[in-house]
Amino acid sequence: NEYSIVQRYVAALMFYTLDGASWTNSWSNGTGYLPYNHECEWNGIICNEQDLIININLAGNNLKGELVRELGELIFIDVLNLESNALEGSIPLEISNIWSLEVMKLGSNMIDGRIPTVIGTMSKLKVLDLHSNTLSSTIPVELYNINTLEVLNVTRNSLVGSITSEV
Repeated sequence: NEYSIVQRYVAALMFYTLDGASWTNSWSNGTGYLPYNHECEWNGIICNEQDLIININLAGNNLKGELVRELGELIFIDVLNLESNALEGSIPLEISNIWSLEVMKLGSNMIDGRIPTVIGTMSKLKVLDLHSNTLSSTIPVELYNINTLEVLNVTRNSLVGSITSEV
Protein backbone atom coordinates (compact mmCIF):
# COMPACT_ATOMS: atom_id res chain seq x y z
CA ASN A 1 0.00 0.00 0.00
CA GLU A 2 1.17 3.49 -0.86
CA TYR A 3 0.95 4.87 2.68
CA SER A 4 3.24 2.09 3.97
CA ILE A 5 5.91 3.21 1.53
CA VAL A 6 5.51 6.86 2.57
CA GLN A 7 5.65 5.89 6.24
CA ARG A 8 8.90 3.96 5.84
CA TYR A 9 10.37 6.74 3.70
CA VAL A 10 9.62 9.39 6.34
CA ALA A 11 11.02 7.23 9.15
CA ALA A 12 14.18 6.58 7.11
CA LEU A 13 14.46 10.27 6.26
CA MET A 14 14.24 11.15 9.96
CA PHE A 15 16.97 8.60 10.70
CA TYR A 16 19.41 9.91 8.11
CA THR A 17 18.58 13.62 8.54
CA LEU A 18 18.77 13.57 12.35
CA ASP A 19 22.08 11.65 12.57
CA GLY A 20 20.45 8.34 13.43
CA ALA A 21 23.72 6.42 13.60
CA SER A 22 24.66 8.37 16.74
CA TRP A 23 21.31 8.10 18.52
CA THR A 24 21.44 6.75 22.05
CA ASN A 25 18.99 3.99 21.06
CA SER A 26 19.66 3.82 17.35
CA TRP A 27 17.55 1.92 14.88
CA SER A 28 20.77 0.80 13.16
CA ASN A 29 22.02 -1.47 15.98
CA GLY A 30 25.55 -0.11 15.54
CA THR A 31 25.73 -0.61 11.78
CA GLY A 32 24.95 2.98 10.79
CA TYR A 33 22.25 1.69 8.44
CA LEU A 34 18.55 1.10 8.88
CA PRO A 35 17.47 -2.45 9.67
CA TYR A 36 15.41 -4.50 7.23
CA ASN A 37 12.67 -5.21 9.75
CA HIS A 38 9.43 -3.23 9.77
CA GLU A 39 9.60 0.27 11.22
CA CYS A 40 6.96 -0.73 13.78
CA GLU A 41 9.68 -2.84 15.41
CA TRP A 42 12.12 0.07 15.72
CA ASN A 43 12.91 1.58 19.11
CA GLY A 44 10.65 4.48 20.06
CA ILE A 45 7.95 3.72 17.48
CA ILE A 46 4.55 2.31 18.34
CA CYS A 47 2.12 1.19 15.66
CA ASN A 48 -1.52 0.15 15.68
CA GLU A 49 -2.97 -3.16 14.45
CA GLN A 50 -2.79 -1.92 10.84
CA ASP A 51 0.98 -1.23 11.20
CA LEU A 52 0.45 2.53 11.08
CA ILE A 53 2.79 4.63 13.22
CA ILE A 54 0.73 6.22 16.00
CA ASN A 55 3.47 7.17 18.48
CA ILE A 56 7.03 8.38 18.06
CA ASN A 57 8.94 8.75 21.32
CA LEU A 58 12.58 9.58 20.73
CA ALA A 59 13.00 11.87 23.74
CA GLY A 60 16.56 12.20 25.02
CA ASN A 61 17.90 10.13 22.14
CA ASN A 62 20.63 12.46 20.79
CA LEU A 63 18.73 13.52 17.66
CA LYS A 64 20.64 16.30 15.86
CA GLY A 65 19.50 18.55 13.04
CA GLU A 66 16.30 20.02 11.64
CA LEU A 67 12.89 18.41 11.68
CA VAL A 68 11.95 17.23 8.22
CA ARG A 69 8.80 18.70 6.69
CA GLU A 70 7.84 15.21 5.52
CA LEU A 71 7.00 14.41 9.15
CA GLY A 72 3.62 15.92 8.29
CA GLU A 73 2.97 12.87 6.07
CA LEU A 74 2.64 10.65 9.15
CA ILE A 75 -0.98 11.66 9.59
CA PHE A 76 -1.98 8.93 12.05
CA ILE A 77 0.40 9.92 14.87
CA ASP A 78 -1.25 10.60 18.24
CA VAL A 79 1.96 11.30 20.16
CA LEU A 80 5.16 12.96 18.94
CA ASN A 81 7.77 13.24 21.68
CA LEU A 82 11.14 14.55 20.50
CA GLU A 83 12.05 16.57 23.59
CA SER A 84 15.52 16.76 25.13
CA ASN A 85 17.53 16.40 21.95
CA ALA A 86 19.57 18.78 19.78
CA LEU A 87 16.91 19.66 17.21
CA GLU A 88 17.33 23.04 15.55
CA GLY A 89 15.72 25.16 12.89
CA SER A 90 12.03 25.96 12.84
CA ILE A 91 8.93 23.84 13.35
CA PRO A 92 7.83 22.76 9.87
CA LEU A 93 4.42 24.09 8.81
CA GLU A 94 3.56 20.63 7.49
CA ILE A 95 3.35 19.34 11.07
CA SER A 96 -0.23 20.65 11.06
CA ASN A 97 -1.10 17.92 8.52
CA ILE A 98 -0.96 15.40 11.36
CA TRP A 99 -4.68 15.73 12.03
CA SER A 100 -4.73 13.06 14.76
CA LEU A 101 -1.92 14.55 16.88
CA GLU A 102 -2.87 14.89 20.55
CA VAL A 103 0.54 15.33 22.19
CA MET A 104 3.46 17.27 20.69
CA LYS A 105 6.56 17.57 22.86
CA LEU A 106 9.47 19.42 21.32
CA GLY A 107 10.84 21.02 24.50
CA SER A 108 14.52 21.24 25.51
CA ASN A 109 15.93 21.52 22.01
CA MET A 110 17.33 24.45 20.01
CA ILE A 111 14.28 25.10 17.85
CA ASP A 112 14.02 28.72 16.75
CA GLY A 113 11.76 30.99 14.76
CA ARG A 114 8.08 31.54 15.39
CA ILE A 115 5.45 29.12 16.64
CA PRO A 116 3.59 28.33 13.40
CA THR A 117 0.07 29.76 13.35
CA VAL A 118 -1.13 26.62 11.52
CA ILE A 119 -0.77 24.69 14.78
CA GLY A 120 -4.03 26.45 15.67
CA THR A 121 -5.80 24.18 13.15
CA MET A 122 -4.80 21.00 14.99
CA SER A 123 -8.19 20.29 16.51
CA LYS A 124 -7.21 17.21 18.56
CA LEU A 125 -4.11 18.67 20.21
CA LYS A 126 -4.20 18.34 24.01
CA VAL A 127 -0.55 18.96 24.91
CA LEU A 128 1.79 21.40 23.19
CA ASP A 129 5.14 21.50 24.97
CA LEU A 130 7.74 23.76 23.38
CA HIS A 131 9.63 24.80 26.53
CA SER A 132 13.36 25.57 26.61
CA ASN A 133 13.98 26.40 22.96
CA THR A 134 14.82 29.72 21.30
CA LEU A 135 11.39 30.45 19.84
CA SER A 136 10.71 34.14 19.29
CA SER A 137 7.88 36.57 18.58
CA THR A 138 4.52 36.11 20.29
CA ILE A 139 2.24 33.20 21.09
CA PRO A 140 -0.04 33.01 18.03
CA VAL A 141 -3.65 33.86 18.86
CA GLU A 142 -4.63 30.93 16.62
CA LEU A 143 -3.57 28.58 19.42
CA TYR A 144 -6.52 29.88 21.43
CA ASN A 145 -8.81 28.21 18.86
CA ILE A 146 -7.72 24.72 19.93
CA ASN A 147 -10.63 23.75 22.20
CA THR A 148 -8.96 20.48 23.23
CA LEU A 149 -5.71 22.09 24.41
CA GLU A 150 -5.09 21.29 28.08
CA VAL A 151 -1.36 22.00 28.41
CA LEU A 152 0.61 24.77 26.71
CA ASN A 153 4.21 25.05 27.87
CA VAL A 154 6.26 27.72 26.13
CA THR A 155 8.45 28.70 29.08
CA ARG A 156 12.14 29.45 28.62
CA ASN A 157 11.93 30.83 25.10
CA SER A 158 12.38 34.33 23.72
CA LEU A 159 8.67 35.04 23.37
CA VAL A 160 7.25 38.50 24.00
CA GLY A 161 3.78 39.75 24.87
CA SER A 162 1.23 38.32 27.21
CA ILE A 163 -1.37 35.59 27.16
CA THR A 164 -4.77 37.11 26.58
CA SER A 165 -7.72 36.59 28.89
CA GLU A 166 -9.42 34.60 26.08
CA VAL A 167 -7.49 31.49 27.12
